[in-house]
Amino acid sequence: MTPLLIKNTITINAPVSKVRDALINSEQTKKYMFGCEVVSDWEAGSSLVWNGTYKGKEMVFVKGTILELIPEKILKYTTFDPNITILDVP
Repeated sequence: MTPLLIKNTITINAPVSKVRDALINSEQTKKYMFGCEVVSDWEAGSSLVWNGTYKGKEMVFVKGTILELIPEKILKYTTFDPNITILDVP
């Protein structure tokens, strides 16, 4: 079976500090992730989740793992939708 892999690169014309804040600040993620807040300790190997509310119930909409983090330089992480029927196998 071929592994499912999606890679994406985005170039954003903004100061690095502003982009970083948009990615790791829960008040910012709520603005573009359908009200979800991002939760992580932002260390390589740590979990990363986007928590939100659906029909009055708290749930995890997206989860992942921090792969690499170099402040102001690199943020790499995996994402997975735990609410679908695909097995969560790294």
